[in-house]
Amino acid sequence: MLEVCEMKRDGRRNRISAKQLLLLVAAPAVALSMIWLYPAIASSVVRPWGLLAGAALYWVPACAGLSLITLGWSDLRLLYSSPPRPRDPLDWFSYALVWLSPLVVFFVVFLPLLGSAGLLPLTAAAVTAVVNGTAEEIFWRGSFRRRFSRSLLLALWYPLVFFTLWHVGVDLAMTGGGRLPIMLSTAFFAGLAWGWSTWRTGRILHVTAAHVLTNFFTFVALFVRLAG
Repeated sequence: MLEVCEMKRDGRRNRISAKQLLLLVAAPAVALSMIWLYPAIASSVVRPWGLLAGAALYWVPACAGLSLITLGWSDLRLLYSSPPRPRDPLDWFSYALVWLSPLVVFFVVFLPLLGSAGLLPLTAAAVTAVVNGTAEEIFWRGSFRRRFSRSLLLALWYPLVFFTLWHVGVDLAMTGGGRLPIMLSTAFFAGLAWGWSTWRTGRILHVTAAHVLTNFFTFVALFVRLAG
């Protein structure tokens, strides 16, 4: 593995690989650039195509591209293998927290729209939810957990900061910043729950499922509003 930097800690030298350095640089670069790019693209193209074009830029070269560079197939197989059985109350608590976000969004956002959502919004929401939830979990949780498996700070807290910040661009593109506090708090606490469970289990199968469901319930509301 290519070594590009050295650090000293407890009298020992710890080396940062090129893949680790790429993740450390990419996280703020992706988040901060998309705060400007996503609203700019969304406003320059007729909706919903502007929103989808901006999202595609984030999904493909950012999340998917960086994940392909920093993870191997063996990493992906491990990340998407079945999570271990809970061993203690803290494990059960971390698993329960993973499903809190989709549960809340289901009752608060999705359920009131259930009767008015047509086939097109439901289909569009399902497709974009699978793509977005999978791409984000592989990048923001999976790649950092695999490359920084000995550092809670770099595996959980560092990517969580920039995962949260990228949602500034999402809110600016969708509402012009009108729901920024709700958007950021939701992204932070959901990302914290998913990141903590990923840290404890080393897996993202269950958190990807929770993320996809959360996105689906949220995106149905978005596509219903755009269709109206």
